[in-house]
Amino acid sequence: MKQWEIAVIPIGKEVVPAALDVLQAVADVPRGIAFSFTEFPWSCDYYVEHGQMIPDDGLSTLRNVAAIFLGAAGNPKRMAFDPPCN
Repeated sequence: MKQWEIAVIPIGKEVVPAALDVLQAVADVPRGIAFSFTEFPWSCDYYVEHGQMIPDDGLSTLRNVAAIFLGAAGNPKRMAFDPPCN
């Protein structure tokens, strides 16, 4: 069975759980695939607390996964500007 490791950045808290349920339902159909989800707490709350969107080693951490699932980006109620995405 093929195992796909997916990094989850749960921005879009309204949609990410439902989308992960859909992915799990796809994996439950006998097709020989499985998903492993690792959640990272990188959100507007993280930015407000740390002054950056992800930690310094965040990109190197994400290089080890097959895919990155990002629900959305930005929250004008939490931040009045668009943070840089470097």
